[in-house]
Amino acid sequence: MVDHRGYRSALIILTDEKDTPVTWAANGADTATESMNAALKNGQLPPCCNKARHSKDVVLFRDGENLAGECPSAMPGTNSDLLCSRLEHNEFIAGYLVAKVRHQLGVDSEEQSLFADMAGDIAYALGVMEMDADREKMKEEQKSLQNQILQAQKMEAVGRLAGGVAHDYNNMLSVIMGYAELAMDKAEDNESLRADLAEILNAAQHSADITRQLLTFARKQTTNPVVLDLNETVEHMLKMLRHLIGENIKLIWRPKAGLHPVKTDPIQINQVLANLCVNARDAIDGVGEIVIETDDITIERPHLINQTETVAGPFIQLSISDNGCGMDPETRDNIFEPFFTTKEAGQGTGLGLSTVYGIVKQNNGFIEVDSEPDQGTTFKIYLPCHRRADDDVSEQAEHRIPQGRGETVLIVEDEETIRQRALKCSNS
Repeated sequence: MVDHRGYRSALIILTDEKDTPVTWAANGADTATESMNAALKNGQLPPCCNKARHSKDVVLFRDGENLAGECPSAMPGTNSDLLCSRLEHNEFIAGYLVAKVRHQLGVDSEEQSLFADMAGDIAYALGVMEMDADREKMKEEQKSLQNQILQAQKMEAVGRLAGGVAHDYNNMLSVIMGYAELAMDKAEDNESLRADLAEILNAAQHSADITRQLLTFARKQTTNPVVLDLNETVEHMLKMLRHLIGENIKLIWRPKAGLHPVKTDPIQINQVLANLCVNARDAIDGVGEIVIETDDITIERPHLINQTETVAGPFIQLSISDNGCGMDPETRDNIFEPFFTTKEAGQGTGLGLSTVYGIVKQNNGFIEVDSEPDQGTTFKIYLPCHRRADDDVSEQAEHRIPQGRGETVLIVEDEETIRQRALKCSNS
């Protein structure tokens, strides 16, 4: 416009949805003054743009017309007019086009029409760029959603496999432990044999612990959910957690006052806290801190950032943060898979975080992870609020195991070795 149309100056201003200047470009005289640039940086449009804001036509400002504030035509007596037009295409408004022209051009209707065409071309080009950006963003969101669905399907398949294997494995361990206990009773006078049997029993019990973690991941663990105050549950665990993480790491507790109740198994909450705090401890080299927080969160729409099956509604958020080494994206994508671990051989089973994942899913919640290398890690766990007002949060009923009075017990079990073990135990 300046080089080929003979305009004295030209200015393009791009604005956001609130009509605030975002960026601009200028050429020619009177467009690069410090005061005008300062006004644009402060979010102030030139007064000519304010007048053109509500007009779809080109607005003409005659030489000498009083325009308060900084403007390319603020100097009267220069035989110059000002043309200004909104950059609009199909209701997409990108900003403004301003040009300082000789008076003869400014009043020429054909020049005004040409100016309007140029503004329309610029607006069209900007609109195409905006649509391309939206399409790219939509593609990225679709790709992210597909990855989330694939990850959820993979975790579900792994969970089914782990649950099936753990069930059969647990049956065999029950037989091993049962017969080991029977053999120990028969070997009262043989201390050497009892010691050997005790080692067998200890190894089987350790294997049973791993099996329970697999069942938790598969969401098949037997639970005893009660209505509880999550703050109280966490506070009861703080002393033990401080012993777990050691003296070099500071444990910070930030409860949300008046937290809504949740219905879950308190033992599972203890498992979650212990696993995540131990995981945070191992991520910290030397001195550091772990922060545990609770909060009430309302999700207005289905949560699709990292989860594909979360419903909207009120949730309790339990977050555990550390300032440790953090994780790269590849590690972060695999942390909930059973037996995945970044620790050296013999230092972990790789079931801690998969256990956390299974517990959260079993309680109809979801979990998010925010982590960057050298920036620490934050786990955010969301559990549904319990809405029954007539439940007593603090009261947890204790149930006594009923005593038998000569009744017959029917055992239904398809595994022959377990049936035989049950018979031996009943006869001993």
